[in-house]
Amino acid sequence: MAYSSAEDPAGKQHQALNRMDSFVSKTSHVVMLGSLLLSSVLGSTSCTSIKHEYEAEVLVTKEHELRTALSQIREVLNLYAIDFGHPPSTLEDLVTAGYINGLPDDPLTGKKDWLVVYYDCSKTVNCKSGVQNVHTSSSGKSKDGTLYRDW
Repeated sequence: MAYSSAEDPAGKQHQALNRMDSFVSKTSHVVMLGSLLLSSVLGSTSCTSIKHEYEAEVLVTKEHELRTALSQIREVLNLYAIDFGHPPSTLEDLVTAGYINGLPDDPLTGKKDWLVVYYDCSKTVNCKSGVQNVHTSSSGKSKDGTLYRDW
């Protein structure tokens, strides 16, 4: 028995298989492309996350270094005042008197640009003028929301 091409069951199956192969091929390319896109997005998200974690750790370190530097300078200011009976006129007096080898850089600004607070002797009779305190000159905010200058 002879079939025409329109009636040939094997021909119809062959056409259906070709369409199926084409669909599967296109689908697998879409799935592969989607997987690559997803991997790319997740990869960049991971890199961003790692970058944020690194920046947070750097900030924690700088905040710790600032607290340490402020504590050391303030301790030396007190020792100087006890030994000499008055506070130093400048922070450089601490170096000149041998209390410290040199002023540390402010960890937040990277410079020796400390904000110096002097005693206000205009209203006090027995006031000994000089350096009262020291702060960072950074205008930034800490992780807890406080201004670094207020430390």
